[in-house]
Amino acid sequence: MSDFCEISSDFKGKYKKRAIYSFVNAAERIMQEEGLDKVTIRKISDLAGYSSATIYSYFDNIDHLVLFSSMRFLDEFIKSIPDYISEAKSSLDLLRSTWSCFCKYSFEKADVYNTIFFSKPDKNSKNYMQDYYCVYPLEDQGYPDTIKKMLRESDIYKRNYILINKCAEEGFISDKNLDEINEMTIFIYESILHRVRLGELDAKEAKAKMKKYLNRILDIEMLERAVN
Repeated sequence: MSDFCEISSDFKGKYKKRAIYSFVNAAERIMQEEGLDKVTIRKISDLAGYSSATIYSYFDNIDHLVLFSSMRFLDEFIKSIPDYISEAKSSLDLLRSTWSCFCKYSFEKADVYNTIFFSKPDKNSKNYMQDYYCVYPLEDQGYPDTIKKMLRESDIYKRNYILINKCAEEGFISDKNLDEINEMTIFIYESILHRVRLGELDAKEAKAKMKKYLNRILDIEMLERAVN
């Protein structure tokens, strides 16, 4: 079980949770006002009202805290999913709608989403997504099981695999092509996200490109499946 989940109901537990909230809120505020690259331990400790040393009681390092704080920016995406998937009638619709929602918010905050999904946390660290939801419980009532499962996974390849695997279960794509489809989709997304971060694409252009390429991948796969 994650250390973050081991928050008791006694005074010490309340203090621990309050400290984590303070550090996360401080880091989030700095990201919003100054940018991701301006976040420092000193700024966070000053804003949160704790010593710099206290931060290391809860987080391994600044990257761990930034990663954890960046998760707050997923809230808009998560809360908007129901609107995007409301008319989905199949797993294929669900895949496309979820990607449409994800692209809208991720391309608007490209640096933050890059930190969440493409940074390189310590391989021995626990699942930071689970850590985050231990402190900030995920309100996922009413979401399809596929979406609930996807939201609790931190690895973007595994998140997308959950969605496309459901498409395979419903016969839209072939089981044997799952890994290739998953890898191509994430490679394309990461490349587009990188170009947004460089200022070569704006969020609207990036979303249109991702939609086009995702549809192309799926159309080719379904055509091949129909022929065979």
